[in-house]
Amino acid sequence: QQQQQQVAQQQVQQPQVQQLQVQQQVQQQQQLVQQQSPGPQRMPHYVTQVNMVPGTANQTNVLIPQGQHVSEAADPNASHDIFGVANGAQGQPQLVNAKTKTALANMLSSRLQGGVSSVPGADGTASGQLRLISAQHHAPLPPPPPPQPSPLPFQRATLSNASTSSPQLVRPNEPTTPGVGMAPKQVTAYSAQTAARVAAVLAKSASGTPPANHHQRPQFYGHNPNFKIPPDMFLLGCVFLIMEYDRNGHDVTTWRRIILENGGETELSYSLRVTHILCQTQKHPLVQQGLRDGKRCVTAEWLSDVIIKQQVVPPWLALHFPTPFSDEKPCRNLIICHSGFEGEERVRVKKMIEVVGAKMTSYYSSHNNKLVCKRPEGEKYRKARDWGRSVVNVQWLNEVIFGHYSCLQHPENHKYQQFNIGNPFRIDYTLVPHLMGAWKVPIQVTQEAYERAKASGIVGPKRKRPRLASPPRDSTNNFDQENMYMDTSYNMGHQPSIVVEFSGTVAPNEDVKKVHHLGGKVAKNCAEATHLIVYKLQRSLKLMCSLSTCKHIVSSQWLIDSFNQGQFVDEKQYAVEDAEFESKYNFSIQKVLGCPDRTKLFSGKTFFITPGVMPARSALTEMIQCAGGVVEKQRKSLKHIQELDPNVYIVVTIANDFHLVSDIIRANIPVYGTEFVMNAIMNQKIPYEMAFKRNTQKNKS
Repeated sequence: QQQQQQVAQQQVQQPQVQQLQVQQQVQQQQQLVQQQSPGPQRMPHYVTQVNMVPGTANQTNVLIPQGQHVSEAADPNASHDIFGVANGAQGQPQLVNAKTKTALANMLSSRLQGGVSSVPGADGTASGQLRLISAQHHAPLPPPPPPQPSPLPFQRATLSNASTSSPQLVRPNEPTTPGVGMAPKQVTAYSAQTAARVAAVLAKSASGTPPANHHQRPQFYGHNPNFKIPPDMFLLGCVFLIMEYDRNGHDVTTWRRIILENGGETELSYSLRVTHILCQTQKHPLVQQGLRDGKRCVTAEWLSDVIIKQQVVPPWLALHFPTPFSDEKPCRNLIICHSGFEGEERVRVKKMIEVVGAKMTSYYSSHNNKLVCKRPEGEKYRKARDWGRSVVNVQWLNEVIFGHYSCLQHPENHKYQQFNIGNPFRIDYTLVPHLMGAWKVPIQVTQEAYERAKASGIVGPKRKRPRLASPPRDSTNNFDQENMYMDTSYNMGHQPSIVVEFSGTVAPNEDVKKVHHLGGKVAKNCAEATHLIVYKLQRSLKLMCSLSTCKHIVSSQWLIDSFNQGQFVDEKQYAVEDAEFESKYNFSIQKVLGCPDRTKLFSGKTFFITPGVMPARSALTEMIQCAGGVVEKQRKSLKHIQELDPNVYIVVTIANDFHLVSDIIRANIPVYGTEFVMNAIMNQKIPYEMAFKRNTQKNKS
């Protein structure tokens, strides 16, 4: 038993003695190196020195990679290749004895990889090595490392496991913690291949190679920036070929004249001289040929906008680009409404909805599929959110026009939900690189083109358009200023017998004061007017209502002569008559005014008007009410309509609103357009034959 105890103690003490011997040999070797090279000691460029925890029994203070030459740290100024070998070191005498180096490498490899000290009873025999491997296999994993304090600048250290390709990051001047899968207090050196790869990466990063430049936004041009083009010749150097528009009923001849007047040229057939192709779609073979040849393909919307700017600039709206579709439009089955757009922006959105083939409504109902908003606010926006309908911005329309149809399936994408942006119509040029490629090259202007444009006689300074001045006033208007006001003898409680309404222009203040001076009154609405003073005869709301309510429709001269005489004169010689106007609409104003039952034309009739009609629903409502009809805001059910007598309930709509009355149309109940109402008033006869005709063949298909 004593012998066995002694053997066990020797086995336990043997690794400690061996490690002390290794440490002494390493220290002696370091002293020898320092004597030969007094400079500061330097580790290989792919290995970082690690400060070990002091006070541990079996832990080395210096980490030496397996198989690494000790002479590599001898010269701190020596350069190394990517394999960690000093440049020029090959063929030089070794600073360390070869046998000592081999012994140190084997000993370190055995201690660092074998972990003998962790398993008592291990020896150098084969059975001892087997017991050592078995003990390591069944040894429990070490606990995870404790959380580190706030991050500090990191430096790379050696890999914790030779089979792992990602380096371990350690903080300077802090003890390292063994990773998962390592024996406690045990560090593994790089393999030669891993060290080479890491060294190559570090050498490349240390070489000062500048990072790749970020993608620069391409620059697009109109004319060459070095040229100063006169505004009256801003199309100089541009040769246009007009495609597709001539077969759609557009006045292409006028467009060609406008192009020539602004310094441009036109071609009747495709040639290499052409610089711009005006087209609606990209489907035409000549348009596709022009794209291959680097021609600028744009729409008539672009030409119209640059004429306003008096400068050739690259397209900046989606409407400026020809569409990749023609007849089969992507949104032909959708009903789209817009909200928040005013003025020119409103017109643009309407055109964009029309281009993609959708049905556009100014109102928002449960039939609408999409709502295009400028801002996330308003009654339409709240209804769309409550009903779970899609709400998108103009960028969604842009992508549909550009042919990126994935947006149709993903309207809730984040980029279609950004509403509060500066320019809602901005376009992403990366979506149409094939259309913008030609704009990367500036338009060149030659002296020959300039001389040719000047010699044509068409180009030149435009004459200023005459300013629309106010119509000349008659000399009889120069009356005393105090006569502009109402006579003090006029009884304010007396209801005047003449109530005047003005049509064709905004009522001048002087004419309003004339009416008051003569004892008349200006009507607040058409229903109370007795006289309609017409400045310009046109089929307006006031004229249509006055045909039902007014006693007289007279010219503006009636008021002038009445004021000159100090009283309202007889209206007969001032009655409005216009043969051309009456022939156009096939009616007579004086004949209508002679009908005794004008105010009862629609008596007993109930109307429902869909929201998208033109003229507006409010205008039609006033016309119908002046003629004795009733207008309901909510439509009756189909069953209720079928129970009524024929032609008692009249639906007024347009083709764009057929989806709102589709059940009535399927039931073969007639529906009418807005001309039905106005034609009935002008002829004092209800034209039931003007009902929309149902296309039975289309319904069967």
